[in-house]
Amino acid sequence: MRKINNAPRMFIELEVHDKNGKLIKRYKKEGHSWVGNLFKMICCMARGGTTFSAYEANTGSSSDMLQDYTGGYTQWALGGPQSDVYVGMLAGANEDRFGILVGSNDTPVSLSDFNLGSRISNSVLTHGATSLDGPYYGNTYYFTLTRQFTNNSGSTVTVKEMGLFFSRYTTFFLFARDVISPSIDIPNGGTLTCRYRIEQSLT
Repeated sequence: MRKINNAPRMFIELEVHDKNGKLIKRYKKEGHSWVGNLFKMICCMARGGTTFSAYEANTGSSSDMLQDYTGGYTQWALGGPQSDVYVGMLAGANEDRFGILVGSNDTPVSLSDFNLGSRISNSVLTHGATSLDGPYYGNTYYFTLTRQFTNNSGSTVTVKEMGLFFSRYTTFFLFARDVISPSIDIPNGGTLTCRYRIEQSLT
């Protein structure tokens, strides 16, 4: 009997090209690092109500709430007046608060992570837009998120971690973080392309 995988699988891929466009490094592995914010969001959606706030509906403890990338605890409102403000992961060019982000810290992943250990800003690696390919449906459902970073810093930049951030109005939440080992060096003038493939399939 075929079974549906218990959780969506995540695959990460990184490619480094030098300033002339030559591929010099490719890194690919299955990610295993959905963090606690994703679980809390699903739990709050199941609970329902006028907000997605576990704080209001459960124990009264701030630790039950989603934690944004500053470390602050926040409610996950279901609605609100900010209908013209972006919600999602498709960050525009030069936006370094959500979408696919990279960092320079290799501290092991924890369920309680709310940010990368040390995010690399747009001033160091120029952030392209995060794009979405899909979704596609069949025996495997999947979509792919992609973002390119350009190193115009004047020196080599080393990437040791990668994360997926969600924007909700003016707050930003980490949903996945993976440590890249061995780390990846991006030469000055080179580019780094990062991909997340998220899939659900039968086995």
